[in-house]
Formats: sequence, structure tokens, C-alpha cells
Amino acid sequence: MSDRGVTLRRIAALALDGLAVTFLGFALSRGTDFFYAILHEISTDEAARLTYWGDITPWLAILIYFIPTESSPWQASPGKILLRLVLKTDQEVRIGPLRALVRTVVKGLSIYASLATFGVGFPIFVAIPLFSRSRKALHDWAAETTVVDRSA
Repeated sequence: MSDRGVTLRRIAALALDGLAVTFLGFALSRGTDFFYAILHEISTDEAARLTYWGDITPWLAILIYFIPTESSPWQASPGKILLRLVLKTDQEVRIGPLRALVRTVVKGLSIYASLATFGVGFPIFVAIPLFSRSRKALHDWAAETTVVDRSA
């Protein structure tokens, strides 16, 4: 498959993973509110207003989702697995948890920056891998990784 085909599948995998991370973040947020409410004998709505978990659970969800999956023996997030993609270092070996952390933090910050600019940065986030010669996104450059077709 062409490099551009892999890049388009990467974008689709990110969308699938984004849905999963959203549900995970919601479950984490509501779960922490629930346990806080039980401990302090208040309603979950009141717990949500009193705690900062709602502010950090999206980041926790991103870290919990991507680091273990991308450094696992499958070498891919569930979205990448479904679309038959695999993540490797530039030296063609499996990435470890530290490299997965760097990749995930840079990816999260890139997405956050594009959302913080009301989506203005998102075309740049997508355009870099579509039009660069190496087909790498910013988080791939930072972590020295590459995404390839599983069959390659």
C-alpha cells in the first residue's frame, strides 16, 4: 500500500482511538466523581463541581490508553490494529514505554493546541504527515517512530 494510504488509515485510526479515549475519559471522570461522592456523602454533581478530576481525566485517559497499547507486543493502539497498522522505531524495533510516553504527550499537546485554536491547528496536524516526504507526524519525529502497514 502507498505511503499516502497508510497516512489516511492513520488518520482514521486516530478517529477510532479518539472515540475510545473519550469513553474512557468519561468513565474515569464519572467514576472518580462517584467515589468522591460516596466518601463525602454528597451528590455526584456536587462532587464534580468540587474536584479537579474533570480537568485531568482526559489526560489520564490518553496516557492510560496509548502508552500500554503502543508499547505492547501488538505495537499498536486498537484503532491501528483494526486498520492493520503497526508502530515501530526508526530502527524497525518495538517501542518501549518511555518512547510511547513521549509520543503520547506530544500527540496530546498537538491535538490540544489544535482544539485551543478552535481547530485552526488541526489541518496542520493532519497536513504534516500527508505532505511530508517521510509521512511522519510531529509526535513521530519527537519519539523517532514510524507507522507502517502490518503486512510490510
